[in-house]
Amino acid sequence: MILPLGNKAVRTTSRSSEAIAGLNALFEPYEHLDDLLHVAARVIVESLAVQRCVVTWLGDDHVTLWVRAKHSRASVSALGANANGQSRVSTESATHVIREALFNPQALASNGTAVSSQLSAPLHVNRQIIGYVCVSNGRNAQRHAQIDAELFLALSAHLGHAIEHLQMRQLL
Repeated sequence: MILPLGNKAVRTTSRSSEAIAGLNALFEPYEHLDDLLHVAARVIVESLAVQRCVVTWLGDDHVTLWVRAKHSRASVSALGANANGQSRVSTESATHVIREALFNPQALASNGTAVSSQLSAPLHVNRQIIGYVCVSNGRNAQRHAQIDAELFLALSAHLGHAIEHLQMRQLL
């Protein structure tokens, strides 16, 4: 199967065809962009069999990257909007939170370092890069060789099209 993506065409395997078919969930009517992005992160993790997917957004300065949605096999971060239209905060469900620490922000600070590598694909909406879709397969960079790069680019392109459709629906 060959998927047309703008001026490129991407040849897909049967596994990638199933992954693209799974993206139909992105074109369902969502009320908020954060809900769409969270579903996209989950679909990408499942389709690519990676450990984690993060959808980032470029800030107004075109340098800052804001995390808008993420999904991990270890823990799920539920992003979206509540009934008042306010964005919900991302939380790591795999960790235990000590309530007393919430009152003292200094207690939450740490000097630890973490090393990981990730693959990133640009997220295009209306022919402009608005962010990046990043996937990670853990700290071992050799595991990234197992990720289908063409499928990853196709999934990112489909997410861009889904965002465009959501924006058009919201204008109507």
